Amino acid sequence: MENIELIGRNLTRFERFDKEIPNNWNNYDFFLDYLNDNFKRYLSLLPSFEGYVQRRLFEKKDTAGCLCEKIIKTTADYLKGKTMTAYKDMNEAFTCISDILTKKSQNRYTTGAEFGFKARVISDSKTVPTREDMFHIPFEKRHLVQDNRYSIHGVPSVYLGRSIFDCYLELGKPELDNFWVSLFTFSQNAENVLEANQINLIDLTISHSNHKTSIIWEHVKKDEDGLKAKLDCFVDDILLWPLVMTCSVSCKYPNDAFQQEYIIPQIIYQFCSDYNEFVGIKYISTKYKNVSADIYLHALSNYALPAHDVRRAGYCPKLASQLALTEPVNIKQCLEVKIDTQNNISTNGFPILTNMNKSLKDDEILLLLDKMTLHFDSLLLSFMKEKNAEILKPLYGWKEE
Repeated sequence: MENIELIGRNLTRFERFDKEIPNNWNNYDFFLDYLNDNFKRYLSLLPSFEGYVQRRLFEKKDTAGCLCEKIIKTTADYLKGKTMTAYKDMNEAFTCISDILTKKSQNRYTTGAEFGFKARVISDSKTVPTREDMFHIPFEKRHLVQDNRYSIHGVPSVYLGRSIFDCYLELGKPELDNFWVSLFTFSQNAENVLEANQINLIDLTISHSNHKTSIIWEHVKKDEDGLKAKLDCFVDDILLWPLVMTCSVSCKYPNDAFQQEYIIPQIIYQFCSDYNEFVGIKYISTKYKNVSADIYLHALSNYALPAHDVRRAGYCPKLASQLALTEPVNIKQCLEVKIDTQNNISTNGFPILTNMNKSLKDDEILLLLDKMTLHFDSLLLSFMKEKNAEILKPLYGWKEE
């Protein structure tokens, strides 16, 4: 049985990955040099783990080496113009870790339904957006879909944030008068909106809060099998770290035509169509400069859900039936909402950011965003009580059983 000191040392080593390896390549002239150096550093740290974690990592050392090697080869082939070879390289890497990704998706830290927020900026003050406006760009307007970290030209996607603040950062901190938000939930049908089967996502988030010593120690005190299961999740996150890191690199030239940092994320994004098991991707936001650790852990992750069933016009039937959403609201509709200063999580699990850090309690923007968050919390409570489908429903019919 592992002891608390050994577990703590292993967690500290894991945190070194983020602390010692930069998420940008500003000090490099060549992107591949940045990846090579970081992967060498990562692989050199693996033998420093102890106990059960060390033994499991040794058993899976080929997985770690293969993933690093294939990411390098994929990037190199893509930069040579060998895009088909690059896709094949990454597919081989994905095959090596697909079992880890499947297990990680099934073990996502959610209860019942999983929620996300979608925001849009509407500059015309007289225009009130509809629920359709909050979905993906319709197929007849696919020419508007740009290239991004988790998108490719012409393929519409639904993008969601774990918090309204996350959406606010992703949209460049717009004026709140022009900022509209809808709440989304991953749902299966009208009868079990809040008890839906989980939708499998390629989960590229690693939250150190899930591996806190105190959480793992609870399993130590219960039973050895529970501890091993928890430590296995920890090992999986260690093995996935090279992919998570590669997909989270900040853009060195964000305003230019080509971002090398998007090569691997965009190929992973395309796997959502090739592997029917996965509907989309959950990933870490890169908009976290000057953000406290508590907010980063609880609020700054995103969802990218590409269209699966392509049509001439309209919306993806699969997403339109699996995602239920509310009517969009603006801050003007939420000004009278009261914030309970005692809790940092709402009744339905939404983060109340101004309660997470004392230094944020007077931040005017965050206070307004928290009011919007609690407005949706109240809407969801009303929905659960009244079962009123006008509050929360999909664009199209519910997915058939």
